[in-house]
Amino acid sequence: MVPDGGQSGPLMVEVVVSHSPGFDDLVLNEITRTHAQAAHTGSPAPGVMLVSVPGSFNAFARPWQDALPIYLHHIFPAQVCLRLAGTPDDLRLLQDAFRADLAPLIRPGLPLGIQPRLVADAHGRAVPDAPPAPQDLPYTADGVRRALARAANQRITQPGEQILCVVIAEAQEGLTAHMGVSLAAQNISAWAGGAVPYRQAVPSRAAYKLYEAVDAFGPYGLALEPGRQALDLGAAPGGWTRVLREHGLTVTAVDAAEMDPAVAADPGVAHIQLPAEVYVERVRGPYDVITNDIIIDAQDSARLMVDYADALRQGATGVMTLKLRAHNRRRVMDHSFRLLRKAYHIVRVRQLYYNRSEVTLLLRRS
Repeated sequence: MVPDGGQSGPLMVEVVVSHSPGFDDLVLNEITRTHAQAAHTGSPAPGVMLVSVPGSFNAFARPWQDALPIYLHHIFPAQVCLRLAGTPDDLRLLQDAFRADLAPLIRPGLPLGIQPRLVADAHGRAVPDAPPAPQDLPYTADGVRRALARAANQRITQPGEQILCVVIAEAQEGLTAHMGVSLAAQNISAWAGGAVPYRQAVPSRAAYKLYEAVDAFGPYGLALEPGRQALDLGAAPGGWTRVLREHGLTVTAVDAAEMDPAVAADPGVAHIQLPAEVYVERVRGPYDVITNDIIIDAQDSARLMVDYADALRQGATGVMTLKLRAHNRRRVMDHSFRLLRKAYHIVRVRQLYYNRSEVTLLLRRS
């Protein structure tokens, strides 16, 4: 069950790569820019890619320990590939495979996390967060976690410093489990699939994008410091405004739509009920932070950011999303970047787990 790479040629390692569905070409391009011999060997489910590469998993992962990739959310070594039957006995098969092939890889004394994902049901529909319907599989991700925890026979922590990752998917060859043990520091994200489980009550799920951006861009200089002035474009219903307020910033929230009542009642929020394209003629400032999650074409959003640049302090921080259509994504991004560079330094670009058909940028006012 553990691939040995064969007896001739270099040792090969298979890696499970999680990413946003529909971005396979850009994901593979990002991988091959760093690992020219990497080969795409399969896609068990939307947003999950199998890649074979010569060498070790540590060597594959090393480039992204120093600098976040754009499109890869999570990686782990596929040290075990196991056919399942879609019956309750699958849990025993997973336990046996763990004991035989993966238990020897567990480092004693290092906190262990177990992170299973059921990424597709028996009909190939992506179900990354919810358990499948009973008629599809007779167990849930939590059931898999509990079964493997019994097999590991040690205290389990989440996310853990070393992680047993499991992806169960309905591939062309049938229901399959890919399993592997690796250090959280090697996996790009400490959470399976890159899905950080934010639990805060928020006005909209868009807030999770800014939570994730703060975590991802913190090492690159994103600091939302209390007492600073923030300008939030396209703010309604208030997800990003809420996050900014949690960090102690005073927020000017610009949107023609209504804000969530709790956000609107916050004395640290001034709601300008105008489109951002109109308010740009009246904005004053100076602001320390600008955020933009407006649902408009990427180039138009970039132009709007440049129009607002005069209202920012030198060196001000910007966080924005670029909405990407299905076609010509690379061209659209390149054009948007050229526009933004008229007023900003582009510090980092990242497709966050909570993005979807968009990327998030960290900017610095130049």
